[in-house]
Amino acid sequence: MNNFDVYAAGGYKRATVKQFTVNADSNGQIAIAFTQGAADNPFISGIEVYAN
Repeated sequence: MNNFDVYAAGGYKRATVKQFTVNADSNGQIAIAFTQGAADNPFISGIEVYAN
């Protein structure tokens, strides 16, 4: 996801949910990295992980 603007996607004080399918590495870990985007600094309010 590049230059995602949560305010543009959901609006003021509105939740935005994004779903991704990923695979863990050989140690069972999922790496999540954030870099500064065009709109503002990245932030996250929650992560939910489901195992298949």
